[in-house]
Amino acid sequence: MNKSDELLELLKKDVIAWNRWKQENSQVEINFESVDLSNAHLSQADLKGINFKRSNFSGADLRQADLSDSILKGANFEKSDLRGARLKQANLANANLKAVKLNNANLISANLSRAIISDARLMNADLRFTTFSHAILTKTDLSGSDLEGANLQKASLDNVNLERCILDKANLENAILKQSSLKLSSLIETNLREVNLNKANLQEAILKDADLSQASLINADLQMADLRKANLSTANFANANLSLAELTGACLEDWNINKATNLDGIVCDYIYLKSGYQERYPYDSNKVFAQGEFSSLYQQASETLDLIFNGGIEWETFAKSFSDLQVEAGDYSLSVQSIEKKPNGSLIIRVNVPFQVDKAKIEESFWNKYNLILDSKNEQINFLNKEIDLKRNEIITKQKENDRLLKLVETIASNNKSEAMNYPQTNLHQPTINIHSSSGYGDVNTIIGDSIQKDKIVNNPQRNLAEAAEEIQQLLKQLESTYSPNYSPNSISGKFLVANDAIKEIKSNDSLKKRVIEAMKHGSLGGLINHPAAAILIGALEDWKKSNEIKEDKNYS
Repeated sequence: MNKSDELLELLKKDVIAWNRWKQENSQVEINFESVDLSNAHLSQADLKGINFKRSNFSGADLRQADLSDSILKGANFEKSDLRGARLKQANLANANLKAVKLNNANLISANLSRAIISDARLMNADLRFTTFSHAILTKTDLSGSDLEGANLQKASLDNVNLERCILDKANLENAILKQSSLKLSSLIETNLREVNLNKANLQEAILKDADLSQASLINADLQMADLRKANLSTANFANANLSLAELTGACLEDWNINKATNLDGIVCDYIYLKSGYQERYPYDSNKVFAQGEFSSLYQQASETLDLIFNGGIEWETFAKSFSDLQVEAGDYSLSVQSIEKKPNGSLIIRVNVPFQVDKAKIEESFWNKYNLILDSKNEQINFLNKEIDLKRNEIITKQKENDRLLKLVETIASNNKSEAMNYPQTNLHQPTINIHSSSGYGDVNTIIGDSIQKDKIVNNPQRNLAEAAEEIQQLLKQLESTYSPNYSPNSISGKFLVANDAIKEIKSNDSLKKRVIEAMKHGSLGGLINHPAAAILIGALEDWKKSNEIKEDKNYS
């Protein structure tokens, strides 16, 4: 029998004698790797710093035993009794702790990563700064325990009892706490990013300054919860109960609530609309929400989606994108509720969205469509600009050649008039170059020297403007006659529809297009077109006119 076997037998037979030997030989390193101590009576045993890797403690009595700093990786503690035990800084990674009793145990800074601790009892345990990452704690009772600063990233905590726990500054990012109870627990400055708290009980929980961004709290109960200064951006509170909760100073950027979210009696002075606690609302720092104002405001907002345009809007692209989005939504009705211009110049288009629709997906789909069309247009414009630059360089080259020949002729003429008369004639007329682009933007006519611009209208400018307005007026009437009986000319969607179709018709008719552009060079069509869609259409035409002028400037530069 070797020394390790002798010591193991001593431990099994007489804990008191073992403790005396251990105290007298505290510097001796002991290796009990893979030993069998199942059902052993080791209450109050001194087991500090021993290597018990992959050892079997199943059913063992380890009450008040000291396992601090021990190596217990992969050890089996199933159904063992560790009440009051000391496991400070012990390594229990991948250990089996199913149905274990750890009430009042000390596991400060212990490593339980990837451990299985299901159906266990850890009530009133000291778990400060303990690591539970990727651990399975399903149906475990941790009530009354101190988990300050603990690491529970990606831990599975389904149906766990965490009532009256301290979880301040703990890290639960990506953890799963479905149907768990955190009633009356403290989670101050706790990291709950992307955590799953569906159907969890958070009644009267303190979540002040907690990060719940991207968390899922569907059907969660947060009655009287303290969420002051919490980050709730992009969190999902669908069907959640937030009655009487405190939300002053919380960040609500893109949070998701629905018609079934209970906001009754919420206590809230102000909120932040942007991450990083930016854009306070109410905007006036001296104002706060009146009683019930927050609940009323957000219950209504739960059925709308705000599309925010910070750098301006391309109306034709918006109309096309929104129309495609409506088709994609199918049976769900999407409509524009209002258009609001902010003091900072940004534009907000508020869209009515049924509460059962995923607003995040609707918003993502819209921006994908809008940006795709916009990028395509920009590519066409860039292609056209490159073509213009190429032709401009050709013109400059020919201009220089003409200048050279002209100087040569003048020199010869001054020296010998008769010789100059016999000099071969050179066509000194400036070239006319027609640039045709397949980009959909039409012909670009660069005219230099004695050439005459095609299709230029030289009639009375005011008459041209009035005639163009009359043609557009007739076009709008013709388009309206083709629409279904449900078409409403005064609705926002109706205005966008007819304005968008009118622009397409004008662009497809080269003659009308030229007349409209030329007429608008001498004045505005505002007031000359009597139609509900006039403002939208004229705005789009003005943008188009500016774009056309930019092309002409490049062409003649």
